[in-house]
Amino acid sequence: GDGDNQRLLEGQNSVFDLPVVSGEIAAFRQDAAHFLSREWQHDLDFSDASFARIQEWAAGQPDAAQLSAPANLGALPTQGCKAFQWHGHAAAMVDFVAGPDGEAIHLVSVDRRALPAPSVGGLAVGETRTGRLPPWNTAMWNDGRRIYVALTSASPEQLQHWIGNDVP
Repeated sequence: GDGDNQRLLEGQNSVFDLPVVSGEIAAFRQDAAHFLSREWQHDLDFSDASFARIQEWAAGQPDAAQLSAPANLGALPTQGCKAFQWHGHAAAMVDFVAGPDGEAIHLVSVDRRALPAPSVGGLAVGETRTGRLPPWNTAMWNDGRRIYVALTSASPEQLQHWIGNDVP
């Protein structure tokens, strides 16, 4: 059906994805990309250069999001955080500034419970999947509390360095 064609197309675009991202986890990545490209007005709910202060701010919000990031990414300067809703679940986007050219890495996350267990696309806790969703290079992971998708126009190699995903 159409879903199979979509997965096929996505598989062709996602040379780094093994296995292909599917189900709700693919929908979350697609929606995150759509939000960044089409909906976000480049406004932030909280602006700060420190990820630690963004974590404190997020933890103090009504949904008390426990945001985390891989060490290399969390050490980068940030621009701030934007809270939004994804299918009725609180989601958050943190903007990191990376590299000599100051490329943005947009880290979008949602509470793990927003995605039904069987259809997390087989994304195990601690597993990372990288891929391409034009114009973005993407990485997704599950820290046990939240599902994360990082989107950037930087190279896949740079993205892998920042998320600490040393794929052989």
